[in-house]
Amino acid sequence: MTRLSTIMAVAAALFGFLSPAHAYVMDSRRWDSGAITMHLNLDTAPLPRALADGSTSWGQVAQQALSEWNAVISRAQFVAVQNSSAPVGRQNGINNVFFSPTVYGEAWGSGVVGLTITIMQGSGNARRAESDVLFNSNAPMDSYRGPLGSAGPWYDFKRLALHEFGHVLGLGHPDDAGQTKVSVMNSAISDTDRLTDDDIAGAQSGYGVPAGFGTGLAPSVVSVNGEQSVVAGSRTTFSVIAKGTGPFTYQWKKDGLVLAGANGSSLVLEPVNAADAGTYTVTISNALGSVSTLVGQLSVVTPPPARLVNLSVRTMQAANQTLVVGLTAAGKPVPVLLRAIGPTLAAFGVADAMPDPSLAVFAASKEIDANDNWGGSAALSQAFLSAGAFALQPTSLDAALVRSIEGGNTVQVSAATGGVVLVEAYELSAPTDSGLVNLSARTRVGTGADALVAGFTIAGGSSKTVLIRGIGPALANYGVSGVLVDPKLELFSGSSIIGENDSWDASLAPVFSKVGAFALSPGSKDAAIVVTLAPGSYTVQLTGREGGTGEGMIEVYAVD
Repeated sequence: MTRLSTIMAVAAALFGFLSPAHAYVMDSRRWDSGAITMHLNLDTAPLPRALADGSTSWGQVAQQALSEWNAVISRAQFVAVQNSSAPVGRQNGINNVFFSPTVYGEAWGSGVVGLTITIMQGSGNARRAESDVLFNSNAPMDSYRGPLGSAGPWYDFKRLALHEFGHVLGLGHPDDAGQTKVSVMNSAISDTDRLTDDDIAGAQSGYGVPAGFGTGLAPSVVSVNGEQSVVAGSRTTFSVIAKGTGPFTYQWKKDGLVLAGANGSSLVLEPVNAADAGTYTVTISNALGSVSTLVGQLSVVTPPPARLVNLSVRTMQAANQTLVVGLTAAGKPVPVLLRAIGPTLAAFGVADAMPDPSLAVFAASKEIDANDNWGGSAALSQAFLSAGAFALQPTSLDAALVRSIEGGNTVQVSAATGGVVLVEAYELSAPTDSGLVNLSARTRVGTGADALVAGFTIAGGSSKTVLIRGIGPALANYGVSGVLVDPKLELFSGSSIIGENDSWDASLAPVFSKVGAFALSPGSKDAAIVVTLAPGSYTVQLTGREGGTGEGMIEVYAVD
């Protein structure tokens, strides 16, 4: 941890996987007995999507995390003020809990998604006087149980909240102190998604043991899950924490029927299907007796259809050159966030970032919207957060706008000074019968860092089939000169190539027709592949064979 004056900042939540082992780290400075009031200001905007564990708000998830700590300590208790109107500020005597794009105006550290700032009062045996808990609003969040990533490419807010509230109590990182204990308090997020014995022992060393917790009594239950609504095909967990004298035995039941082999403190269901819906109870026994309790009610919902929700293009663009990006929306008008990112790319280590891009949106040949500098708009900042897009500095010269599109539209990006530019389109709360179905980007394709790169994200509860094309020779048929003679297409998941093509196969012609893509001449050296992909993010790269350069185009089409 880092100590600055009277301020102790504890950074948490880098991805990583941890090995098991041995002991908590607990600060000697405590809160006074009684209430530790946490002012939650986590729900200033609607959730961008349903949370995987069925929670209806970030505040609800935070309350659950606070309750789990309360269940294992006695001398002090967290008290949550939901949607608090208390002012947010550093060293204001209020324990603020909120999402923020910065740490009180300073940039988040690389990979850090949560931070607790604690102020001490007095010297020697100082007491804890204020703890602010900040969550990185630039980081994609969900709330789910089970292994990391089991609900998609999101950080789990629940285990992150457990971790940060542990810091509020005074718990540190066991792994930073040379320990190798399985603990929610380790510095890196892992598959550990609930309080462990080590976490509980650490908290109890500072705040005491609740009456009946391991004192020779028959078992009772201090925490249960409640109602859960889970998407079919995903994973969910019911769990209990028993009080009394161990060892305990457990027997889980569904709708009153014994579940064979379900004999632990947690019940994991994976993959969840419609037959799993029902009422779950558990009987906990020890040498002194037993207790049965209702743990939760599970409902199972049909997974949302897979869809393209984020499309992006990155390229090196010459001065006064125009990058043309095509977007097609099917069904009703689709609200879309559009961004042309230049100067902010420098913060991600991109050399030669375009200093001042502008974008314009066209329907047919008519300009229907445009932006040069986004201007720090509060409405746009909220759109960035809702879409899961990284934040922009209010004074940056990046361009952004939100508008509804329907049918085919083009986005044109240009600048007086060239450089690397990233063009992004994010679907915002589109009707279920609508959505983005096509992306295309045309510009000059170079070599190395000057390759044309497109990205797309598939969301939903099932796989999606897409057609991806790398067009070069066929552009000449539309009056384009200097075309890329022999394009090569590569599809990446992370850093791994999962598909590639040099010259397209004639068997794909019916797919072109199905999605409304223009035909390619038999035997042309244009490239195309059809792949079925699980939900997640993917990257497409277009280059020329043997270092060739010229005008090229990437296209991505939703097939089903």
